[in-house]
Amino acid sequence: MGAMSIKTKLTILIVLTVFVPFILFGVIWYEQSTKVIEKNATQSSVQIVGQLNHHLEYYFNDLERNTLPIFTHPLIQQLLKAETDDLYNRFYLRRQIKKEVIPSLLFSRPDIAGIAIVSNDGLNVTSYGSTSGNKYTVKDLQDENYRILGVSNSGEPILTIARKLIDKTSYQSTGLLLIDIKLNQLSKIINDTQLGKTGMISIVNSDGVIIYHQDKTKLGKKISNADLKQYLLDADGSVIKTDAKGEKIVTFNLSPLTNLITIAEVPKKELMGELLHLRNIASIAIIFITIFSLLIIVVFSFKLIKSLTSLQSKMKEVEMGNLQIRADEGKKDEIGRLNSSFNTMVMEMERLIEDVHKSELKEKEILLKQREAVLQSMQFQVNPHFLYNTLEIINSHAIVEGNMTISRMSTALADIFRYAVEGHHYQVTLYQEMENIKSFIEIQKERYHYLKVEIVLDDTPISKVNAIRLILQPIVENAFKHGYEAHKIKPDYLKIAGQQYETYYLLEITDKGKGMAFESISNFNHAFELRDLEQMNTINYEMLSKGIGLWNVHFRIRSSFGYPYGIYIKESTQSGTIIQIKLPLNTN
Repeated sequence: MGAMSIKTKLTILIVLTVFVPFILFGVIWYEQSTKVIEKNATQSSVQIVGQLNHHLEYYFNDLERNTLPIFTHPLIQQLLKAETDDLYNRFYLRRQIKKEVIPSLLFSRPDIAGIAIVSNDGLNVTSYGSTSGNKYTVKDLQDENYRILGVSNSGEPILTIARKLIDKTSYQSTGLLLIDIKLNQLSKIINDTQLGKTGMISIVNSDGVIIYHQDKTKLGKKISNADLKQYLLDADGSVIKTDAKGEKIVTFNLSPLTNLITIAEVPKKELMGELLHLRNIASIAIIFITIFSLLIIVVFSFKLIKSLTSLQSKMKEVEMGNLQIRADEGKKDEIGRLNSSFNTMVMEMERLIEDVHKSELKEKEILLKQREAVLQSMQFQVNPHFLYNTLEIINSHAIVEGNMTISRMSTALADIFRYAVEGHHYQVTLYQEMENIKSFIEIQKERYHYLKVEIVLDDTPISKVNAIRLILQPIVENAFKHGYEAHKIKPDYLKIAGQQYETYYLLEITDKGKGMAFESISNFNHAFELRDLEQMNTINYEMLSKGIGLWNVHFRIRSSFGYPYGIYIKESTQSGTIIQIKLPLNTN
């Protein structure tokens, strides 16, 4: 994988993380959705068949209630008890039954085609209306009081229902009441239930005889024993069967009240057709959306790779030394920002190379200046004793002549020269610096007779304060040169004050000349507050060009003693300037 290009890796990544999971998920989803649809369709069919069976139970229960008056009517009881040879009495009772009992029943139940009363031995006692003519006995009830026996398919189909007649005094069976009903009411109940376009509903009794079927040619026929056994055993449920026309869902429900089995046969594709159609549409939509999304991802990925390849080629040109090459920054996205960063990097490289070139030139220039400085130092050190002796001779002649001004100036000048030239130690004490600055001020007093100098130091032994050689003289010179002389003002005041704090010693050098501009003060103090020497080195050349005295003194103190030691401009106005110098205490 490490040696592959991003394009190859991205292709493999898309295939493994998108295509393969999508195909697997699609197959699993397709199979599971088909099962769920089939299950829901089957459950729906089971519920519909169950509801249909409830309607049939209500229908037959209502029929049973409606025939109850016949079951208990005295005329019926008398007719069954009448002697066979008592023809007149039997004739009279049949006529009374036809006149008093039958009309009310036929009026309330128009679906009843005919009624027959049969004795225990199967003889037809009497009949009214259109009856099936089938002979039934008490044995056909199979110890039940109410039973649906069968169907007659001659002419108009008629369903026969038998009800046992009981003597009210002996509670013994005296015969059967056979009720023949038309199937039009059943057809109406069943036709209100729609299962697909070609679904068929049939009703089977507990003997397996088909007592109702929408295909009338199947009335009175029996279903297979295997199917009957399953229907009686499971009571309700569904199975999938296959015939010449394809798969069909067979749903059945056994009524515990009527012992009738309601069976619905529906082609699977009809029952599940709409759901499968919706599933297929959803599948096609998901596939289309996924392909479209993948296409967008692929196009975007390859555009991204193209941009990275272009940037890579530009980087190779930079490696070959072409620093003028630039990437397109037109886009505002991450690629555009990456190209912008690349351009910034190339420009920065170009600038650094230029800076290195300039630095090399500066280093050569500094090296030349160092050589000049060494030469000058050698010139100064040719014979310092010659200069000291000369100044001593001048001092002696001044004393002889009584000119003490020249004597003081020559002595002070010799001390300044000796402190500057013969010092072998870079770090000194504040005491040494103060002695040197006193010699410098002694000469300045001879120049400026109205100059007032105040030196106010606390009780701290200044020999215990660390300092750097020649840090006070440049600041005092700045006060004379920039505070007074640059504005054509005669120097009249200078103050050097010192006070010890917990961790440092603070000097303040004050003059009453003209101060610096606010912008210059801010620039200097900002530079003085830098803690990092690398940052200080970065602005060293710039600060030296602005004020070599102040920055040079601060840089020397900070590079020797570190933060927080150095210079700070406390105040600089038109009425004077206060420069603070913070020095470390010598704790040894």
